[in-house]
Amino acid sequence: GLLLVAVTPLLAVLAVMVAGDVGRPVLFHQRRSGLHGRTFDLFKFRTMRSQPPGAVLSDEARVTPLGRT
Repeated sequence: GLLLVAVTPLLAVLAVMVAGDVGRPVLFHQRRSGLHGRTFDLFKFRTMRSQPPGAVLSDEARVTPLGRT
């Protein structure tokens, strides 16, 4: 719990940086299959831009400068 409190300001700064670079929402959400086939929800900061409708872009074209660091 103490570690979470200590890291919260860093996460807040990172969220502001992602919002300025990619926009909102700052978190990416995906449901994945885990151990023994049980699903879990994954949340992470967005580091790639969304693809425009009908366009197919490479991952290199979609990654943001923040995602390269």
